[in-house]
Amino acid sequence: AKFPRGDARNAMLHTSSKDKAGDLNELALLVVADLCPVSMVDRKGFRAHQSHLSDGKIGSVSRTAVSHHIMAKAMRARETLKNRMQSLKLRSVHCTTDGWADREQNGYFSFTLQGTSDDFVLHNLPGDVTLVTGRHTGEHLHKFLKKKLEEFGVDMCTLTTDSASNQLKAGRLCVEDGILKERLSCSTHTLNLIVRKVLPSRSKADQDEPEDVEKELSEESCNERADEIGSDSSDDDDDDRLSADEMEEFLHVARLVRRVRRLSAIFRRSNVLAEALKSAQIELREKKRCDVKFNLRPMVDCPTRWSSTHLMLDRIMTLKAPIANVKATHDVPKKQARRFLEEVDWQLAEEIREVLK
Repeated sequence: AKFPRGDARNAMLHTSSKDKAGDLNELALLVVADLCPVSMVDRKGFRAHQSHLSDGKIGSVSRTAVSHHIMAKAMRARETLKNRMQSLKLRSVHCTTDGWADREQNGYFSFTLQGTSDDFVLHNLPGDVTLVTGRHTGEHLHKFLKKKLEEFGVDMCTLTTDSASNQLKAGRLCVEDGILKERLSCSTHTLNLIVRKVLPSRSKADQDEPEDVEKELSEESCNERADEIGSDSSDDDDDDRLSADEMEEFLHVARLVRRVRRLSAIFRRSNVLAEALKSAQIELREKKRCDVKFNLRPMVDCPTRWSSTHLMLDRIMTLKAPIANVKATHDVPKKQARRFLEEVDWQLAEEIREVLK
């Protein structure tokens, strides 16, 4: 279901409703459209605010009523989606699926549909998101896919997933059951895996002294990384090993990513440096020497987040001027100062950022 945005949504939210049903619908719209917790409707501050906007005419709506109203609207939207799927009579159908867990470790499976109609118009349908319990095994995901395909009346379509083992197994089981033609790997996910394989990953060495990085990124470790990336040759065949120039280039990139990661980490761990960075952004913004409109913090990449290394480099480049200001105007401890980037490092970071972009 599509919810109004911008002025249209605000107008709906601020309209005083004289009946409880109107209040319930407005609160449900607020929760869904802005991804707010349902519990907010029971909080004193929220109730006082809503009462002020409606001159005390707003009714008393509980979180249970809002939850039930949202679920009822979701069920109606699901039925509408099924009817639309049947009315479109798509010639070829493709589906995608994925699984994840929220901060409270609740597991979810998502399901989307794409297809072309007789007039060769591409249609994208949101499908469904389902709360799942138990282990996210291939068998569990296979049952979920089979059920959803039957609900939407889809037969013999193709499926795109990532390369997780449970996704691979679920796709294979669906093909064996005859409900899928083929399982395809997500090209974006595959590219992300390639980049993650080449770039140095986070390790305990990131909390050690810089000298430990030199040991970890030695010639032997680089050749081992090269073997992992694409070499399946024997020890006697050195054709696939890195040349001297390639090894030097790899070392430069690996060291730079590690240095950026460490620099970002010290600004996130140190309250003193975090406050100094915030003050530097405010000062440069007042002098119109910084384009950052809001106070930002450096980011640290994460192996499970797509493009996180690019995001980390992009953020550190955005904060280049404030970080230089901190280095020049504050008495940074020697152990932390040695982790700041030199100009040649900033240039290389910019080049890597553009490549990963």
